Amino acid sequence: MHWHLIMVTKEINSLRKCKMKPLVLINNYINAIFSCKLIIGASIIWLFFPSEFLIAKSKADSSQIKFKLPSPTGNYSISTEIFSITDSTRFDTAQNALRIIPFQIWYPSSEKSIPPMYYIPSTLVTAMVKDQYNNVDSLTITQWEGIIIHASLTNTNTIPPKKFPILFFLHGFGVSRYSYISIIEDLVSHGFVVVSVDSPHSGLLTLPDGKAVSTIYDGKPIQKCENMAMDVKYIMDWLQRTKNKSIIMIKKNVDFNKAGVLGHSLGGAAALETCRIDNRFSACIDLDGDPFGKVEEIGLSKPTLILLNEPLFTQDRFKTPGSRAKWDSMGYERKKLWQNIFQKNKKNPSYAVRILGTNHYTFTDFPFVTTQYYKNPNAGIIIDKNRGLLIISSYIRAFFDRFVLKEKTISIKNMPKKFRETNLYLST
Repeated sequence: MHWHLIMVTKEINSLRKCKMKPLVLINNYINAIFSCKLIIGASIIWLFFPSEFLIAKSKADSSQIKFKLPSPTGNYSISTEIFSITDSTRFDTAQNALRIIPFQIWYPSSEKSIPPMYYIPSTLVTAMVKDQYNNVDSLTITQWEGIIIHASLTNTNTIPPKKFPILFFLHGFGVSRYSYISIIEDLVSHGFVVVSVDSPHSGLLTLPDGKAVSTIYDGKPIQKCENMAMDVKYIMDWLQRTKNKSIIMIKKNVDFNKAGVLGHSLGGAAALETCRIDNRFSACIDLDGDPFGKVEEIGLSKPTLILLNEPLFTQDRFKTPGSRAKWDSMGYERKKLWQNIFQKNKKNPSYAVRILGTNHYTFTDFPFVTTQYYKNPNAGIIIDKNRGLLIISSYIRAFFDRFVLKEKTISIKNMPKKFRETNLYLST
C-alpha cells in the first residue's frame, strides 16, 4: 500500500462518520488515515516513507545485511505447529466460503529439536512481494524466507511435564501473524503457550492450499475488531474440544484456566474486545492500538495493560511555527481518549504505559528484519531494537504473571523504576 506515516485522533469523531477511501494527507506530520474510520493508534509513526530514494537506499542496504531475529531470553526451547480450521458458524462473503482461520501454536520445550524452521514460508513471501507488504522492498522480503528462527517443528515428546498458561496473539491491520515472532518466541521461552492468529481480511495471510487472502480496506474497524475477537473465541472452543492428536499432546500441558490475550494495533483493540466477550480470558494487553466498539462505550472489563509509543524528536523537528502545539494537541487527544475509557470502570486494574523512543512498529519484528525501519527522516530518535524488545517483553510478562498466573511479581506501577525509558501514563 503506497500510503503511510502518522495516524491521528484529533478529528476522530468526525472522521469516523465519513466513508472516504484510503488517502494521504502530507503536512508537517504526514497523517495517514485508513478509510477514514480505521484510525488505529493515534500519533503513531508509520515508518516506511514511500519515497524512491528511501526504497532504493533500503535495497542497497538489504543486499549487504544478513537479518537475524534476537535470541529469546528465557530458559525453555521452543516448538511450534501450524493449523487451519473452518468456522462453520460464519460465512466469508469475500471468499464466498465458510471462514477459514489459520493459526500457530508455540509451546515450551525441554530441548531443541531439528530441523530448524524459517521465518516466512515461501508462499507467504510471494504474496508479500505481490502485495508490497507494508512498503518493505522486495529484496528484503525475499531474504525473510532464509532467516532461521529459534523454534523447531512440533515435537510433543519434549514438552516439560507441567501446566503452562496460554496466551493468544493478534496481529495489526494489514500485518501477518509472522511479523511478531521475536515477541512470541521470547514469551514462550519464559513458559507461556502462545497461539498466534491470522484473521482473514484484517491482515495478509495464505491458506494451506497456498492461496493468498489480502487485507480488505473497507472502513469497518469495529466489524474487523469484532471478527478478530470471534476468531479467538472459536479457536479457544476448538482447542478445548478437539480430538486432534497433536493438540491432545500439547493441551495436556496447557492450563486453560490461566488465559490471556494480547495484540498489536487493531489486534490490540480486538484483545480488549475478546476480554469483553469471553470470560475465559482473565487479562488483556493492547500494544499501541486504540479502542473500538463496545469497549469504547462501556470501558474495560478485565485487567488491562496498554503499551503506547512515545516518539523522541530533537527541536529541529518543530521548526515550523505551530508544529509543536499541533503535536502536543494530538498527544492530548489520545490521552483524553484513554482517560475516558479508564473512567468508565475505575475499579478495573488498568494501566497505560508509554515507551520513549518507540513508534508503532517497534511492537513488531520490523526493527530486526528491515533497514527501512531506521531510514525515515521523520522517525526521530529510535530506541535500540534489543532494548525495545526487552522492555516490551518484560512489561508483558510482568502483567500476565500478576493477572493471569496470579503471582506476586513487580507491579506495573514500579516497572518504570527498572526501565527509565517508560512512564506510567495513566492508571486506575
